[in-house]
Amino acid sequence: ATAQNPPEPASSNAVFISWSGDDDIDLESLDAISLIGGLKTSAMAGANLNTDRVKGMETTASVSYNFSDQVSGTRSARQSTLVGESPLFTDGRVSGNSRTNRVNLNFELNKKDPKKFNFTFQPKFAFNSSASSSRNQSITSDAQGAEVNGTDAAKSASSRTFQANGRISTGYKDFGKERRSLNLTVNYNFNKNLGESREDSRTWYGSSVTPRDLRYDTGGNGKMLSGNLSYLEPFGKYWGLAAIVSTRWQQRNNEKAAFNADGSANDYYSTLSRNDYLLLHQSLQMQYRKENNQFYFGLTHDQTRNEMRSHQLGRDSETGIGEWLHDWSPYVSFRWNWESGHAIRGYY
Repeated sequence: ATAQNPPEPASSNAVFISWSGDDDIDLESLDAISLIGGLKTSAMAGANLNTDRVKGMETTASVSYNFSDQVSGTRSARQSTLVGESPLFTDGRVSGNSRTNRVNLNFELNKKDPKKFNFTFQPKFAFNSSASSSRNQSITSDAQGAEVNGTDAAKSASSRTFQANGRISTGYKDFGKERRSLNLTVNYNFNKNLGESREDSRTWYGSSVTPRDLRYDTGGNGKMLSGNLSYLEPFGKYWGLAAIVSTRWQQRNNEKAAFNADGSANDYYSTLSRNDYLLLHQSLQMQYRKENNQFYFGLTHDQTRNEMRSHQLGRDSETGIGEWLHDWSPYVSFRWNWESGHAIRGYY
C-alpha cells in the first residue's frame, strides 16, 4: 500500500510523507520470483523551508526521515550423484531480516546578489542506525537418511553512524581593477561509526564438530578538510595570470576487536587500520578568454604523503611513513568555437 502527499513544485515550504509496504499483500498470490528479494516495508517523511528573512541572504533548510525493513528467506533441496556411489541429499535454509533508520538535515545560505561579493554555506548532517540478523543452515544426508555433514551459522549486527559535512565558499571580484578576483573554498567531512556483531556457528563432518562463537566491537571515524585559494590578476582585456593554492588532509581510522565466547580477546580475528593522507597543490596559470574561446597554460606542483598503519592476523604493518612524493607538471589546454557551431578542444 502507498500513500503520498508530495510538495507542490512552486511552494516554498512543504511537508511530505510517504509509506509503502507489503502488509496487505496476499502471499498465496505471489510467485517464487516475487519473493526472491524478501518482503520490504519503507517509510519516508520530510519538510523543507525557504526564507529570505536574513537581509541580503536566501536560506534553505530541509529535514527528512527514512525507514526500511526487510524480511527474507529461502529453502533449497539438492541431490548429488556420482557414478558407482549412493546419492547425497542436501537440505538448505537461509533466513534474514534487516532494519534501517536514517535522518538527514540540510542547510544552505546564499548571498542574493553575487555580482561583487559571493558567499555560500552548505552544512549537512546525517544520523543512521541499522540492525540485521541472518541464519544459514545446511545438512547433507545419505540415502538411508543418516547425516554426513552440515553447518548451522547465525550472524547478527547493529551499527550507528553520524556524519557532518559541508562547504563554505566566498569570493570577491572587480576590486581595484576589472576582472581581478579572489576566491576561497573550504570543504569538510567528519564521520563516526560504532557497532557490534556476533558470529555463532557449528560445522560438523561425521563425529567431528568445529564450533565458532565470536563477538566483535567495531568502530571508526573519518576526518577530511580541504581548501582552495585562487587569485586572478588581469592583463589587458582578455589575458590574466592565476595563482592557485589548495590542500587536502584526510584521516581514516577503523577498528574491529574480536572476543571469544568466554569474553577473552581474540587477537587473530581483530583488525586495526589508520590512513593519513595529505596533499599540497600549487599552480601558476596564464589565461586567455574571449567570449567562448579560451586558452590556458601553466605549471603545477603536487606534494603527497600517504601513510598506512594496520594490524591484521596478529601482525603489524606500516607503509609510506614520512615519505613525500613530488610531481611537477606543465600543462596546456584550449577550446575554440566557430560561428557555425563547431568547436575544437585539447589538453596536455
